[in-house]
Amino acid sequence: MKKTAFLLIVTALFLHPTPLPAQIANGSFTNDLTDWTTVGGTSSGPEVVTSNPMPATLGTEALIQSTDGDFTLSQSASAATLDAALGVTLPATYDGNILDSTYGQSFPAVNGQAIYQTFNLTGQATLSFDFSYQTNDYYPYDSVGYVLDGVYTPLVITPVYTGTTNPTPTAYLSIQPLTLDAGTHTLGFVAYNTGGHGYSTSLYVTDVSVPEPGEWTLMLLGGLGLILARKLRLAFSL
Repeated sequence: MKKTAFLLIVTALFLHPTPLPAQIANGSFTNDLTDWTTVGGTSSGPEVVTSNPMPATLGTEALIQSTDGDFTLSQSASAATLDAALGVTLPATYDGNILDSTYGQSFPAVNGQAIYQTFNLTGQATLSFDFSYQTNDYYPYDSVGYVLDGVYTPLVITPVYTGTTNPTPTAYLSIQPLTLDAGTHTLGFVAYNTGGHGYSTSLYVTDVSVPEPGEWTLMLLGGLGLILARKLRLAFSL
């Protein structure tokens, strides 16, 4: 009798729905960009690659490019198209170096590529991802960043004009996890030219994750259940 009661109590403690998966689908870009909407580009991008510097997980990454010389927009989208898709006005860049002939001039967004995904959260959660950056352009004639719910955040704060390029992808960096409230969110990644179509800027992204909030709750409840189950087992054995 005691054993039966103990089993019923333990079963009740651990009986819960299966945890939901991460809210971002295909956040590691394991095969392609399925589940992400792409803006601009052809088979050359946005695309998934494995040939560039990889994070510790050695997974795959999404490559988003501004595409140089694409005046006909055959491999990229106009700034207006990017703005409409992402729900944002992509900002111009600004050159404040007095040694440059364009001193004091701002450079509006021209063309680029983007990917985005809309997801829903039932509770508060955190967003995290890793990124790498590369450009053959001269600062500050490009920008790369992410758009979250209509707000653009640059991932690389470009300095004033330096006369140098950054042709080799940087090492992967992880952003500080961002807290998201319950509700519907749209996350996008974009690389775009400013001031002209010259040269290409690239953004590599991987390990995009927004865990289901309930997973942490279930893990905590499971731990508490184990402790309580042990105490109950000891009590029923007396």
